Amino acid sequence: MSMYSLRYFYYSLCGSDTLTFRGLTEYVITTGDQDPSKLYHWYFQWPFFFILNQIANSITGLEIIYFEFVLFAILGVLYVASLYVYASRFSKDGSYIAIIAYFIIMYWFLNYQFAPFSLAMGLLYTMFMLETHTLRKREMTLATMILFTSVTFVHPFAAVFFIIYTLAMYITSRNKNYIRLFLFTLAVYLTVSIFFTNLFFSNVVKQLTVIHSYEYTTLVGRTFGGRVAPAPLIDAIAQTFSRVIVLSTGVIAGLGFFFLLLKRKLRHVDFAIFISTTLFAVAATILPIMGRRGFFALAIPISLGATYFLKSKFERHFKCLFLVLVIFFSSIPLTESFSDGQIFFQTKDQYQCTNFAISYYNWTRQSSILSHFRLMLYLQAKTASDVSFGHDLSSNFPGDVRNYDFILYTVGLGKSYLRHNYSTTELFREGRYNRVFDSKYSYIVIKASDS
Repeated sequence: MSMYSLRYFYYSLCGSDTLTFRGLTEYVITTGDQDPSKLYHWYFQWPFFFILNQIANSITGLEIIYFEFVLFAILGVLYVASLYVYASRFSKDGSYIAIIAYFIIMYWFLNYQFAPFSLAMGLLYTMFMLETHTLRKREMTLATMILFTSVTFVHPFAAVFFIIYTLAMYITSRNKNYIRLFLFTLAVYLTVSIFFTNLFFSNVVKQLTVIHSYEYTTLVGRTFGGRVAPAPLIDAIAQTFSRVIVLSTGVIAGLGFFFLLLKRKLRHVDFAIFISTTLFAVAATILPIMGRRGFFALAIPISLGATYFLKSKFERHFKCLFLVLVIFFSSIPLTESFSDGQIFFQTKDQYQCTNFAISYYNWTRQSSILSHFRLMLYLQAKTASDVSFGHDLSSNFPGDVRNYDFILYTVGLGKSYLRHNYSTTELFREGRYNRVFDSKYSYIVIKASDS
């Protein structure tokens, strides 16, 4: 929890997908409509996440922008508790080392935010935790089946992890219960995909006709590349420490995992998770929509490798090295606080400004709107409008700003203009646009002829 505590100091929870699902959830609570055929609302095919937030909103009375932090904390506790039980049944003395190693390795890659996949991860962690029980009882099998069915209504790909895992468990352990579980999970997933999420299923089939391979090349480029803009000295130092800490922890855990694998000290569940998530990661090169989601499970057995050195003659040296890595971990959230690109959260004035636009602008008329990319996703989700959305990550940005009827100006959009040495001040001075809302750092301008 302390590793991600910096996010509690923002007005709204940050995350790459958070703005999209904040918009969708607020739309559901406001209108009660979960029609997936509407524009930008195809994610309503998996309604469990939105139903959960509706129930929480009705019980607590909290607005979604505040409840996000509550759910964020609950998921964090669920992650740590499940992984601790999972690791403690492998190495009771080294479980805390494995947990810390896991979250250091996964800090930049863990999909931990206000999003359906984050909820699905919590359910999958719980299922993997149940798998570590040496005695399989009917109650645990029933709990696994219920959890899996829930996952299929949360996220389109999360359930695939467990389906492949059950097959891998059968191959490695030759336990017939797992072939039955595999057939059950596969039948449930195909039933949901074909009859309940048919819009998504057809899209996946189309993607299979073209092979993509840019997913991991992009990841490598971002990992070892520098900032877009010249970074402050403190950020450059923090970024260097961040890379060294994450990569060093990954190398240590990976090396220990390799020795555990050679000496056959891994459990069937560890090996099955490793095999299944590796296959999933390979499949992501063909289906880019699957993304890097398999990493969270791939790192689970690998993190156990950190416990290997606790039982070797290098135990004292390992503990000292690991302590140094933990101490300098603070440089990772420090470099995260600097951003020269997209802004993954909303400040109070941005949130008020955006919702003012949503409440008073005519979203049914044909018009063109310019905003920061992440804010555009929030607008699309909450309005389901077919207006022409422009954003600052498009190839033709900045273009001619006078082509837009409506501009939602925020710090994110302003930073994008600065990278092109461009300012919108002249437009306002010439009277082409009128300001209809101003909250100091965010404002709305509409073309003079339309306002």
